[in-house]
Amino acid sequence: MPARSVTGVTAPLPVGSYDGDIAPTAAGGADLDPLLPPRAAYAGAWHVVPATASRDRLARLATTCRV
Repeated sequence: MPARSVTGVTAPLPVGSYDGDIAPTAAGGADLDPLLPPRAAYAGAWHVVPATASRDRLARLATTCRV
């Protein structure tokens, strides 16, 4: 049987959930793009998707937030 793909979706995060729970372990404040608030994305599992203010900050997060 062929694998089935999940339709991806995004949604706004509940007010305060990013600042209170996630930002201390990832990007926050000046690290984020003020025009693109963090969102929740789903493609089989929910993930928080923050938009960084610069490519340099994104590169630094990519090397420090590995699981």
